[in-house]
Amino acid sequence: MVHPSIQFCSACGSRASSRALYCVDCGARLTPTTRHARSPRPVGVRVGGRYILRRLIDIGGNGAVYEAEHTLLGTTHALKETLASDPESVTQFLAEARLLARLDHPVLVRVSDYFIEPSGAAFLVMEYVAGQTLQHKLEQPTLSYSISDVLGWLLQLCTALEYLHSYRDPQTQQLQPVIHRDIKPLNIVLTPSGKVKLLDMGIARVALPGEVTARVARAVTEPFAPIEQYGAGTDQRSDLYALAVTAYVLLTRQLPPSALERVAQPTELKIRALNRAVPAAVASAIEKAMLPQPEARFPTVDAFRRALELGWVSGERLEQAAQATPSGRLGRDTGLLGALRRAIGSPAPANAPPANPAAALANGGLTITERLAEWRSHADRRGAIECLLMLERNGETPPQIRLTISISERGQRGKMSFQQMTLPEAEARTLTTRLAELQRLNTRLAAEIAIEVGRTALKGEWPGGRGPLKLSIRSTGPRGGVKSSTFALDRRQLDALIFELQYGLRRVRPV
Repeated sequence: MVHPSIQFCSACGSRASSRALYCVDCGARLTPTTRHARSPRPVGVRVGGRYILRRLIDIGGNGAVYEAEHTLLGTTHALKETLASDPESVTQFLAEARLLARLDHPVLVRVSDYFIEPSGAAFLVMEYVAGQTLQHKLEQPTLSYSISDVLGWLLQLCTALEYLHSYRDPQTQQLQPVIHRDIKPLNIVLTPSGKVKLLDMGIARVALPGEVTARVARAVTEPFAPIEQYGAGTDQRSDLYALAVTAYVLLTRQLPPSALERVAQPTELKIRALNRAVPAAVASAIEKAMLPQPEARFPTVDAFRRALELGWVSGERLEQAAQATPSGRLGRDTGLLGALRRAIGSPAPANAPPANPAAALANGGLTITERLAEWRSHADRRGAIECLLMLERNGETPPQIRLTISISERGQRGKMSFQQMTLPEAEARTLTTRLAELQRLNTRLAAEIAIEVGRTALKGEWPGGRGPLKLSIRSTGPRGGVKSSTFALDRRQLDALIFELQYGLRRVRPV
Protein backbone atom coordinates (compact mmCIF):
# COMPACT_ATOMS: atom_id res chain seq x y z
CA MET A 1 0.00 0.00 0.00
CA VAL A 2 1.49 3.34 -1.07
CA HIS A 3 1.07 6.32 1.22
CA PRO A 4 0.28 9.36 -0.96
CA SER A 5 0.90 12.17 1.53
CA ILE A 6 4.30 11.39 3.04
CA GLN A 7 7.91 11.35 1.89
CA PHE A 8 11.25 10.93 3.64
CA CYS A 9 14.42 13.01 3.55
CA SER A 10 17.24 10.98 2.01
CA ALA A 11 19.80 12.87 4.16
CA CYS A 12 18.39 12.50 7.67
CA GLY A 13 15.37 10.20 7.28
CA SER A 14 12.83 12.70 8.64
CA ARG A 15 9.22 12.67 7.48
CA ALA A 16 7.95 15.46 5.27
CA SER A 17 4.85 16.45 3.38
CA SER A 18 4.53 15.14 -0.17
CA ARG A 19 4.52 18.75 -1.42
CA ALA A 20 7.56 19.89 0.59
CA LEU A 21 10.70 20.86 -1.30
CA TYR A 22 13.14 21.01 1.66
CA CYS A 23 13.52 19.03 4.89
CA VAL A 24 12.51 21.06 7.96
CA ASP A 25 15.04 19.20 10.15
CA CYS A 26 18.28 19.32 8.16
CA GLY A 27 17.44 21.70 5.31
CA ALA A 28 18.37 19.22 2.55
CA ARG A 29 16.45 19.36 -0.71
CA LEU A 30 13.92 16.56 -0.95
CA THR A 31 14.19 14.29 -3.97
CA PRO A 32 11.66 11.69 -5.16
CA THR A 33 12.39 8.23 -3.78
CA THR A 34 10.71 4.85 -3.66
CA ARG A 35 12.73 3.64 -0.74
CA HIS A 36 9.90 4.17 1.76
CA ALA A 37 7.02 2.68 -0.20
CA ARG A 38 4.89 1.17 2.60
CA SER A 39 2.79 3.21 5.00
CA PRO A 40 2.48 2.42 8.74
CA ARG A 41 0.13 -0.47 9.51
CA PRO A 42 -3.15 0.12 11.37
CA VAL A 43 -3.64 -0.96 14.97
CA GLY A 44 -5.02 -4.48 15.50
CA VAL A 45 -3.32 -6.09 12.51
CA ARG A 46 -1.75 -9.52 13.05
CA VAL A 47 1.76 -10.00 11.66
CA GLY A 48 4.03 -13.02 11.72
CA GLY A 49 1.05 -15.19 12.63
CA ARG A 50 1.48 -14.47 16.36
CA TYR A 51 1.89 -10.71 16.97
CA ILE A 52 -0.92 -8.15 17.16
CA LEU A 53 0.06 -4.51 16.69
CA ARG A 54 -1.21 -2.32 19.55
CA ARG A 55 0.16 1.11 18.60
CA LEU A 56 2.70 2.88 16.42
CA ILE A 57 5.63 4.01 18.57
CA ASP A 58 7.67 5.90 15.99
CA ILE A 59 8.46 6.09 12.29
CA GLY A 60 11.68 7.38 10.80
CA GLY A 61 14.31 6.92 8.14
CA ASN A 62 15.07 3.29 9.03
CA GLY A 63 11.56 1.93 9.57
CA ALA A 64 8.46 1.94 11.74
CA VAL A 65 8.41 0.66 15.33
CA TYR A 66 5.23 -0.77 16.90
CA GLU A 67 4.20 -1.97 20.32
CA ALA A 68 2.90 -5.51 19.82
CA GLU A 69 1.50 -8.34 21.91
CA HIS A 70 2.35 -12.03 21.51
CA THR A 71 -0.99 -13.80 21.06
CA LEU A 72 0.06 -17.01 22.81
CA LEU A 73 2.31 -15.76 25.60
CA GLY A 74 0.63 -12.41 26.25
CA THR A 75 4.01 -10.68 26.42
CA THR A 76 4.71 -7.18 25.06
CA HIS A 77 7.38 -6.65 22.43
CA ALA A 78 8.62 -3.93 20.10
CA LEU A 79 8.39 -4.79 16.42
CA LYS A 80 10.43 -2.89 13.88
CA GLU A 81 9.37 -3.08 10.23
CA THR A 82 11.49 -1.82 7.39
CA LEU A 83 9.48 0.57 5.23
CA ALA A 84 11.87 0.20 2.32
CA SER A 85 10.92 -1.95 -0.65
CA ASP A 86 14.27 -2.31 -2.42
CA PRO A 87 16.28 -5.54 -1.93
CA GLU A 88 19.32 -3.67 -0.65
CA SER A 89 17.38 -2.23 2.32
CA VAL A 90 15.90 -5.64 3.18
CA THR A 91 19.38 -7.17 3.11
CA GLN A 92 20.64 -4.44 5.42
CA PHE A 93 17.67 -5.05 7.71
CA LEU A 94 18.44 -8.76 8.02
CA ALA A 95 22.09 -7.97 8.71
CA GLU A 96 20.93 -5.74 11.57
CA ALA A 97 18.81 -8.61 12.94
CA ARG A 98 21.69 -11.08 12.92
CA LEU A 99 24.01 -8.50 14.47
CA LEU A 100 21.66 -7.50 17.29
CA ALA A 101 20.77 -11.12 18.07
CA ARG A 102 24.40 -11.74 19.07
CA LEU A 103 24.77 -8.68 21.30
CA ASP A 104 24.17 -8.90 25.04
CA HIS A 105 24.54 -5.73 27.12
CA PRO A 106 22.13 -4.13 29.64
CA VAL A 107 22.16 -0.78 27.80
CA LEU A 108 21.41 -2.37 24.40
CA VAL A 109 17.93 -3.54 23.43
CA ARG A 110 17.72 -7.34 23.19
CA VAL A 111 16.55 -8.98 19.95
CA SER A 112 14.71 -12.29 20.16
CA ASP A 113 13.48 -13.00 16.63
CA TYR A 114 12.94 -11.72 13.11
CA PHE A 115 10.72 -12.82 10.24
CA ILE A 116 9.72 -11.93 6.66
CA GLU A 117 6.10 -12.07 5.59
CA PRO A 118 5.00 -13.43 2.21
CA SER A 119 4.41 -9.83 1.07
CA GLY A 120 8.12 -9.13 1.60
CA ALA A 121 7.71 -7.06 4.77
CA ALA A 122 10.60 -7.69 7.19
CA PHE A 123 10.10 -7.46 10.96
CA LEU A 124 12.53 -7.41 13.87
CA VAL A 125 11.23 -8.58 17.29
CA MET A 126 12.86 -6.68 20.13
CA GLU A 127 12.58 -6.15 23.86
CA TYR A 128 9.91 -3.57 24.67
CA VAL A 129 11.39 -0.67 26.64
CA ALA A 130 8.98 1.48 28.64
CA GLY A 131 9.93 5.12 29.08
CA GLN A 132 10.56 8.21 26.99
CA THR A 133 13.38 9.23 24.72
CA LEU A 134 15.85 11.93 25.68
CA GLN A 135 14.54 13.86 22.68
CA HIS A 136 11.15 13.99 24.42
CA LYS A 137 12.79 15.40 27.54
CA LEU A 138 14.55 18.03 25.44
CA GLU A 139 11.27 19.12 23.90
CA GLN A 140 9.63 19.75 27.26
CA PRO A 141 9.26 23.47 28.01
CA THR A 142 10.84 23.16 31.47
CA LEU A 143 14.12 21.48 32.36
CA SER A 144 13.38 18.13 34.02
CA TYR A 145 16.90 16.79 34.56
CA SER A 146 20.17 17.86 36.17
CA ILE A 147 23.81 17.87 35.10
CA SER A 148 24.32 14.86 37.36
CA ASP A 149 21.57 13.02 35.44
CA VAL A 150 23.28 13.76 32.11
CA LEU A 151 26.63 12.49 33.39
CA GLY A 152 24.96 9.30 34.62
CA TRP A 153 23.38 8.72 31.21
CA LEU A 154 26.69 9.38 29.45
CA LEU A 155 28.57 6.89 31.61
CA GLN A 156 25.95 4.22 30.93
CA LEU A 157 26.20 4.87 27.20
CA CYS A 158 29.99 4.73 27.41
CA THR A 159 29.79 1.19 28.81
CA ALA A 160 27.60 0.15 25.87
CA LEU A 161 29.93 1.70 23.29
CA GLU A 162 32.99 0.14 24.93
CA TYR A 163 31.21 -3.21 24.64
CA LEU A 164 30.34 -2.64 20.97
CA HIS A 165 33.79 -1.38 20.03
CA SER A 166 35.50 -4.36 21.68
CA TYR A 167 32.98 -6.96 20.53
CA ARG A 168 34.34 -10.41 19.65
CA ASP A 169 32.59 -13.07 17.66
CA PRO A 170 31.39 -15.67 20.20
CA GLN A 171 32.45 -18.59 17.98
CA THR A 172 35.79 -17.48 16.59
CA GLN A 173 36.70 -14.94 19.31
CA GLN A 174 37.85 -12.65 16.52
CA LEU A 175 37.67 -8.94 17.30
CA GLN A 176 34.79 -7.38 15.34
CA PRO A 177 34.21 -3.78 16.51
CA VAL A 178 30.61 -2.66 15.97
CA ILE A 179 30.10 1.01 15.06
CA HIS A 180 26.60 2.26 15.93
CA ARG A 181 26.73 5.38 13.67
CA ASP A 182 23.37 6.81 14.76
CA ILE A 183 23.65 7.99 18.37
CA LYS A 184 21.26 10.85 19.13
CA PRO A 185 18.67 11.73 21.81
CA LEU A 186 15.87 10.21 19.70
CA ASN A 187 17.60 6.80 19.87
CA ILE A 188 18.13 6.83 23.65
CA VAL A 189 15.25 5.80 25.91
CA LEU A 190 15.18 6.65 29.61
CA THR A 191 13.34 4.01 31.63
CA PRO A 192 11.34 4.78 34.80
CA SER A 193 14.15 3.20 36.87
CA GLY A 194 16.72 5.68 35.53
CA LYS A 195 18.46 3.31 33.11
CA VAL A 196 19.07 4.26 29.50
CA LYS A 197 18.62 2.03 26.46
CA LEU A 198 20.39 2.61 23.16
CA LEU A 199 18.11 1.89 20.20
CA ASP A 200 18.25 1.63 16.42
CA MET A 201 21.25 -0.24 15.07
CA GLY A 202 19.84 0.18 11.57
CA ILE A 203 22.99 1.72 10.08
CA ALA A 204 25.50 0.02 12.36
CA ARG A 205 28.54 -1.58 10.75
CA VAL A 206 31.16 -4.14 11.73
CA ALA A 207 34.69 -2.83 11.23
CA LEU A 208 37.77 -5.01 10.95
CA PRO A 209 40.41 -4.28 13.63
CA GLY A 210 42.39 -1.19 12.66
CA GLU A 211 40.11 -0.37 9.72
CA VAL A 212 37.15 1.91 9.13
CA THR A 213 33.75 1.23 7.61
CA ALA A 214 33.90 2.45 4.04
CA ARG A 215 30.19 2.55 3.24
CA VAL A 216 28.37 5.87 3.53
CA ALA A 217 25.44 5.96 6.01
CA ARG A 218 22.23 6.59 4.08
CA ALA A 219 20.30 8.07 7.01
CA VAL A 220 22.68 10.32 8.89
CA THR A 221 21.17 12.93 11.18
CA GLU A 222 22.72 16.37 11.27
CA PRO A 223 24.26 17.67 13.44
CA PHE A 224 25.01 14.35 15.19
CA ALA A 225 26.90 12.83 12.24
CA PRO A 226 30.68 13.38 12.17
CA ILE A 227 32.39 14.59 9.03
CA GLU A 228 33.75 11.13 8.17
CA GLN A 229 30.23 9.65 8.07
CA TYR A 230 29.64 11.47 4.80
CA GLY A 231 32.09 9.24 2.95
CA ALA A 232 35.57 9.10 4.51
CA GLY A 233 34.80 5.98 6.58
CA THR A 234 33.75 5.63 10.22
CA ASP A 235 35.45 4.11 13.24
CA GLN A 236 35.09 4.21 17.04
CA ARG A 237 35.74 7.95 17.12
CA SER A 238 32.63 8.50 14.99
CA ASP A 239 30.39 7.14 17.76
CA LEU A 240 32.35 9.27 20.22
CA TYR A 241 31.54 12.40 18.20
CA ALA A 242 27.81 11.63 18.14
CA LEU A 243 27.80 10.86 21.87
CA ALA A 244 29.57 14.14 22.64
CA VAL A 245 27.12 16.13 20.50
CA THR A 246 24.27 14.42 22.36
CA ALA A 247 25.86 15.53 25.63
CA TYR A 248 26.26 19.07 24.28
CA VAL A 249 22.58 19.24 23.33
CA LEU A 250 21.43 17.87 26.69
CA LEU A 251 23.59 20.32 28.66
CA THR A 252 22.92 23.43 26.58
CA ARG A 253 19.50 22.60 25.02
CA GLN A 254 20.85 23.94 21.73
CA LEU A 255 21.86 22.20 18.51
CA PRO A 256 25.43 22.93 17.38
CA PRO A 257 26.29 23.51 13.72
CA SER A 258 26.76 20.38 11.64
CA ALA A 259 30.21 18.91 11.11
CA LEU A 260 30.20 20.14 7.51
CA GLU A 261 29.40 23.69 8.63
CA ARG A 262 32.08 23.60 11.32
CA VAL A 263 34.70 22.50 8.80
CA ALA A 264 33.63 25.15 6.29
CA GLN A 265 33.46 27.88 8.96
CA PRO A 266 35.60 26.87 11.97
CA THR A 267 34.02 27.93 15.26
CA GLU A 268 34.66 27.03 18.89
CA LEU A 269 31.76 25.55 20.82
CA LYS A 270 31.91 26.43 24.51
CA ILE A 271 29.45 24.64 26.76
CA ARG A 272 30.08 26.88 29.76
CA ALA A 273 29.21 29.95 27.72
CA LEU A 274 25.66 28.55 27.61
CA ASN A 275 25.57 26.67 30.94
CA ARG A 276 27.97 27.87 33.64
CA ALA A 277 26.88 25.09 36.00
CA VAL A 278 28.77 22.47 33.95
CA PRO A 279 32.19 21.77 35.51
CA ALA A 280 35.00 23.14 33.36
CA ALA A 281 36.79 19.80 33.04
CA VAL A 282 33.59 18.02 31.98
CA ALA A 283 32.85 20.70 29.38
CA SER A 284 36.42 20.49 28.08
CA ALA A 285 36.19 16.70 27.66
CA ILE A 286 32.92 16.93 25.73
CA GLU A 287 34.22 19.75 23.53
CA LYS A 288 37.32 17.71 22.67
CA ALA A 289 35.24 14.63 21.83
CA MET A 290 33.12 16.61 19.35
CA LEU A 291 35.94 18.22 17.40
CA PRO A 292 35.39 17.91 13.63
CA GLN A 293 38.81 16.33 12.98
CA PRO A 294 38.77 12.65 14.10
CA GLU A 295 42.46 12.70 15.07
CA ALA A 296 41.83 15.59 17.49
CA ARG A 297 39.26 13.66 19.52
CA PHE A 298 39.89 11.08 22.22
CA PRO A 299 41.25 7.87 20.66
CA THR A 300 38.65 5.66 22.40
CA VAL A 301 35.41 5.92 24.35
CA ASP A 302 37.29 4.58 27.36
CA ALA A 303 39.58 7.62 27.33
CA PHE A 304 36.54 9.90 27.08
CA ARG A 305 34.87 8.13 30.01
CA ARG A 306 37.96 8.55 32.15
CA ALA A 307 38.08 12.27 31.32
CA LEU A 308 34.44 12.64 32.37
CA GLU A 309 35.10 10.82 35.65
CA LEU A 310 38.16 12.95 36.31
CA GLY A 311 36.18 16.12 35.77
CA TRP A 312 33.10 15.07 37.73
CA VAL A 313 34.22 12.83 40.62
CA SER A 314 35.61 15.43 43.01
CA GLY A 315 35.95 15.21 46.76
CA GLU A 316 32.80 17.26 47.28
CA ARG A 317 30.57 15.26 44.94
CA LEU A 318 32.04 11.94 46.05
CA GLU A 319 31.27 12.82 49.65
CA GLN A 320 27.66 13.59 48.74
CA ALA A 321 27.22 10.41 46.70
CA ALA A 322 29.11 7.95 48.92
CA GLN A 323 28.35 6.55 52.34
CA ALA A 324 31.57 6.74 54.33
CA THR A 325 32.14 4.35 57.24
CA PRO A 326 33.66 5.45 60.59
CA SER A 327 36.95 3.97 59.42
CA GLY A 328 36.92 6.27 56.43
CA ARG A 329 36.61 3.44 53.92
CA LEU A 330 34.20 3.49 50.99
CA GLY A 331 31.64 0.76 50.32
CA ARG A 332 31.66 -1.00 46.95
CA ASP A 333 28.07 -0.07 46.17
CA THR A 334 28.38 3.61 46.99
CA GLY A 335 29.51 6.67 45.09
CA LEU A 336 29.63 7.03 41.32
CA LEU A 337 30.87 3.50 40.67
CA GLY A 338 28.08 2.03 42.75
CA ALA A 339 25.49 4.19 41.03
CA LEU A 340 26.79 3.07 37.64
CA ARG A 341 26.69 -0.60 38.71
CA ARG A 342 23.10 -0.25 39.84
CA ALA A 343 22.16 1.59 36.62
CA ILE A 344 23.47 -1.15 34.33
CA GLY A 345 22.04 -3.91 36.48
CA SER A 346 25.16 -5.15 38.28
CA PRO A 347 24.56 -4.37 41.97
CA ALA A 348 27.13 -5.33 44.54
CA PRO A 349 26.44 -8.38 46.74
CA ALA A 350 24.66 -7.58 49.97
CA ASN A 351 27.48 -9.07 52.03
CA ALA A 352 30.29 -7.49 50.04
CA PRO A 353 32.86 -5.95 52.43
CA PRO A 354 33.72 -2.27 52.05
CA ALA A 355 36.78 -1.72 49.89
CA ASN A 356 39.62 0.69 50.40
CA PRO A 357 39.44 3.59 47.93
CA ALA A 358 43.11 3.22 47.01
CA ALA A 359 42.59 -0.47 46.22
CA ALA A 360 39.50 0.37 44.18
CA LEU A 361 41.54 2.85 42.16
CA ALA A 362 44.30 0.34 41.56
CA ASN A 363 41.81 -2.31 40.40
CA GLY A 364 39.37 -0.13 38.49
CA GLY A 365 41.70 2.51 37.09
CA LEU A 366 39.40 5.30 38.24
CA THR A 367 40.95 8.65 39.05
CA ILE A 368 39.52 10.30 42.18
CA THR A 369 39.85 14.07 42.35
CA GLU A 370 39.68 15.88 45.68
CA ARG A 371 38.79 19.55 45.55
CA LEU A 372 41.28 21.38 47.79
CA ALA A 373 40.08 24.90 47.01
CA GLU A 374 37.45 26.51 44.82
CA TRP A 375 37.06 30.23 44.17
CA ARG A 376 35.13 32.17 41.56
CA SER A 377 34.05 35.73 40.98
CA HIS A 378 31.82 37.55 38.48
CA ALA A 379 31.95 41.08 37.16
CA ASP A 380 28.29 41.68 36.41
CA ARG A 381 27.77 40.27 32.91
CA ARG A 382 31.14 41.31 31.56
CA GLY A 383 33.04 38.21 32.56
CA ALA A 384 34.01 35.75 35.27
CA ILE A 385 37.02 33.95 36.71
CA GLU A 386 37.16 30.52 38.32
CA CYS A 387 40.06 28.85 40.13
CA LEU A 388 39.99 25.15 41.08
CA LEU A 389 42.79 23.52 43.07
CA MET A 390 42.50 19.74 42.71
CA LEU A 391 44.34 16.72 44.12
CA GLU A 392 44.27 13.73 41.76
CA ARG A 393 44.74 10.15 42.99
CA ASN A 394 45.04 7.18 40.65
CA GLY A 395 46.11 3.77 41.91
CA GLU A 396 49.66 3.50 43.16
CA THR A 397 50.92 6.64 41.41
CA PRO A 398 51.78 9.62 43.64
CA PRO A 399 48.98 12.19 44.06
CA GLN A 400 49.17 15.15 41.68
CA ILE A 401 48.08 18.75 42.34
CA ARG A 402 46.53 20.76 39.52
CA LEU A 403 45.40 24.38 39.53
CA THR A 404 42.90 25.22 36.77
CA ILE A 405 42.20 28.89 36.06
CA SER A 406 39.33 29.78 33.72
CA ILE A 407 38.54 33.30 32.50
CA SER A 408 35.53 34.29 30.42
CA GLU A 409 35.17 37.78 28.98
CA ARG A 410 32.39 39.44 27.02
CA GLY A 411 33.55 41.78 24.27
CA GLN A 412 32.11 45.09 23.17
CA ARG A 413 29.88 43.37 20.59
CA GLY A 414 28.61 40.85 23.10
CA LYS A 415 30.75 37.92 21.96
CA MET A 416 31.99 35.74 24.83
CA SER A 417 35.61 34.56 24.85
CA PHE A 418 36.82 31.77 27.15
CA GLN A 419 40.35 30.75 28.06
CA GLN A 420 41.57 28.10 30.48
CA MET A 421 44.97 27.16 31.87
CA THR A 422 46.04 24.23 34.06
CA LEU A 423 49.15 24.58 36.23
CA PRO A 424 51.01 21.65 37.81
CA GLU A 425 51.93 21.76 41.50
CA ALA A 426 55.24 23.64 41.18
CA GLU A 427 53.73 26.43 39.08
CA ALA A 428 50.63 26.56 41.30
CA ARG A 429 52.77 27.12 44.40
CA THR A 430 54.90 29.69 42.54
CA LEU A 431 51.81 31.64 41.46
CA THR A 432 50.40 31.60 45.00
CA THR A 433 53.71 32.91 46.38
CA ARG A 434 53.89 35.69 43.79
CA LEU A 435 50.32 36.77 44.49
CA ALA A 436 51.02 36.88 48.22
CA GLU A 437 54.05 39.09 47.58
CA LEU A 438 51.78 41.71 45.98
CA GLN A 439 50.09 42.25 49.35
CA ARG A 440 53.41 43.35 50.87
CA LEU A 441 54.52 45.74 48.11
CA ASN A 442 54.88 49.44 48.72
CA THR A 443 51.93 51.42 47.31
CA ARG A 444 54.30 53.06 44.78
CA LEU A 445 55.62 49.79 43.39
CA ALA A 446 54.14 48.01 40.38
CA ALA A 447 54.70 44.35 39.54
CA GLU A 448 54.18 41.80 36.82
CA ILE A 449 53.65 38.03 36.96
CA ALA A 450 54.20 35.71 33.98
CA ILE A 451 53.89 31.91 33.80
CA GLU A 452 53.90 29.82 30.63
CA VAL A 453 52.76 26.22 30.15
CA GLY A 454 53.02 24.98 26.59
CA ARG A 455 51.20 27.39 24.27
CA THR A 456 49.30 29.05 27.09
CA ALA A 457 50.59 31.96 29.16
CA LEU A 458 49.22 33.54 32.31
CA LYS A 459 50.06 37.19 32.88
CA GLY A 460 49.28 39.42 35.85
CA GLU A 461 49.76 43.20 35.93
CA TRP A 462 49.73 45.00 39.30
CA PRO A 463 49.73 48.85 39.02
CA GLY A 464 50.49 49.38 42.71
CA GLY A 465 48.42 50.78 45.54
CA ARG A 466 45.24 48.75 45.98
CA GLY A 467 45.19 47.39 42.46
CA PRO A 468 43.34 46.08 40.60
CA LEU A 469 45.31 43.06 39.41
CA LYS A 470 44.66 42.33 35.74
CA LEU A 471 44.92 38.58 35.10
CA SER A 472 44.92 37.44 31.48
CA ILE A 473 45.25 34.03 29.84
CA ARG A 474 46.69 34.04 26.34
CA SER A 475 46.77 30.91 24.16
CA THR A 476 48.49 30.44 20.81
CA GLY A 477 47.05 28.00 18.31
CA PRO A 478 49.07 25.59 16.16
CA ARG A 479 48.75 27.96 13.19
CA GLY A 480 49.79 31.05 15.11
CA GLY A 481 46.36 32.38 16.06
CA VAL A 482 46.20 34.14 19.43
CA LYS A 483 43.23 34.29 21.82
CA SER A 484 43.14 36.11 25.12
CA SER A 485 40.73 36.73 28.01
CA THR A 486 41.25 39.19 30.90
CA PHE A 487 39.68 39.66 34.32
CA ALA A 488 40.43 42.44 36.83
CA LEU A 489 40.61 41.55 40.55
CA ASP A 490 40.28 44.31 43.14
CA ARG A 491 42.19 44.09 46.43
CA ARG A 492 39.33 42.39 48.26
CA GLN A 493 38.98 39.71 45.59
CA LEU A 494 42.74 39.23 45.44
CA ASP A 495 42.95 38.71 49.19
CA ALA A 496 40.18 36.12 49.05
CA LEU A 497 41.85 34.23 46.20
CA ILE A 498 45.23 34.16 47.99
CA PHE A 499 43.60 32.87 51.16
CA GLU A 500 41.83 30.03 49.32
CA LEU A 501 44.98 28.95 47.44
CA GLN A 502 47.19 29.07 50.54
CA TYR A 503 44.64 27.13 52.56
CA GLY A 504 44.32 24.45 49.88
CA LEU A 505 48.09 24.06 49.37
CA ARG A 506 48.73 23.78 53.12
CA ARG A 507 46.56 20.65 53.16
CA VAL A 508 49.14 18.82 51.01
CA ARG A 509 52.87 18.73 51.62
CA PRO A 510 55.11 19.86 48.73
CA VAL A 511 56.52 17.03 46.64
